[in-house]
Amino acid sequence: YSIAKQGFEETLKNMNGKFTLVWHDAKEQTLNFIRNKDRPFHLVETTTGDWFGASEEDMIMWLFKRKSFGPTIKRHFEMEVGVQYVFDVSSGFKFKEERKHELPTFRRHYPVYSGYNRNWYNDYDDDYDYDYGRGTRQPNASQSSYSGNRSTSQTSTQTDKESKEAQLNRILEAHGVKAEVGDFIHFESFQFDPYPKNKDKGKLTGYCGSAEYIEVQAHGFNTEDYVEGGEYRGKIISAYEMNYILHIIVAPATPIKV
Repeated sequence: YSIAKQGFEETLKNMNGKFTLVWHDAKEQTLNFIRNKDRPFHLVETTTGDWFGASEEDMIMWLFKRKSFGPTIKRHFEMEVGVQYVFDVSSGFKFKEERKHELPTFRRHYPVYSGYNRNWYNDYDDDYDYDYGRGTRQPNASQSSYSGNRSTSQTSTQTDKESKEAQLNRILEAHGVKAEVGDFIHFESFQFDPYPKNKDKGKLTGYCGSAEYIEVQAHGFNTEDYVEGGEYRGKIISAYEMNYILHIIVAPATPIKV
């Protein structure tokens, strides 16, 4: 979506995380590959002009060694970090060129939560159990304290609260959302990811918006209430931007009865 809207150059500037990207450019009639240092990708060219790709070199080499599979390898290599490999697919599949790019520095994105809810949610952190009944995030017995740059004080002044809400509302307004922190929004679901340690709850993901794709996330959602393509409503507690896409956090999320 970002490449189609902003172009690849602008999208790359805001990439965050580990990636190998593969995308088709309908205007240029090309298929494109690029990776950063955290994700490998291997390409193989055969003497017949065919190309093959895989994230694991051993897997692709095993494929070529099978007796029932006989093309001869002309060359095989791991894609260079930050190099865009461009293939012309206007008539067949032919290698066109390499384009070198300067990759952005990896950085972490954390949503800024408002005073409406002090929970900190992190789907990738297995060191914490979630206790949504009391509305708190509890450390495991194996970890007595929470360290790192995400820690937040349990107390804050009214000024801090207003400042955070104003920041979040500006983000919402910039993307055309006619709602503020504390307001309810409607959205349609498309994915549910149960928590590894508590299958009864998980993260509900959906979208809203007509002129622009806006992702909505609801944490601590009951597994039994999930319906793909279902309509839900939730109170906005946070928002953040990543790769030109607005992400809204709501709590709680409840099905809309029709």
